[in-house]
Amino acid sequence: MDQTYSVAFAALRPALYLVAICFAVVIVAVIIDFISGVTRAKRCRQKTSSKGFRRTVTKLGSYMTLQMSMLVVDVIVIATLIAGRMEGGWTLPVLPWFSTLTALGLTIIEAKSVSENTGSGSLHRDIIDLSRRLLGRLLHL
Repeated sequence: MDQTYSVAFAALRPALYLVAICFAVVIVAVIIDFISGVTRAKRCRQKTSSKGFRRTVTKLGSYMTLQMSMLVVDVIVIATLIAGRMEGGWTLPVLPWFSTLTALGLTIIEAKSVSENTGSGSLHRDIIDLSRRLLGRLLHL
């Protein structure tokens, strides 16, 4: 029985790493957006206020709530996949698909915001190309 659990936990390790990376990427994206917004305000000689800072904290809270919700869905799906592996030999990959796609979407939103703050037009194409490559890799696992 102990060997069964060690196999299940071994299957979970990559999924846990990916979830941690997803959360970290979203947090870093929000911080980068915050910095680019403050930089833009300084460049345009606009006054920064605590309202803008609070909006960033509120946005981060909303993003983390969404990420946690998707993590719950992923836990249910992954538990089902692991049970299927132990009972019937399923071979589907145990990955947090919902958390990953949510993090990708939120990061794209933040990248677009940074692009708007910096006034860079070519960044949109870079974001689209990067997103396509990432999705291609995720779907071919």
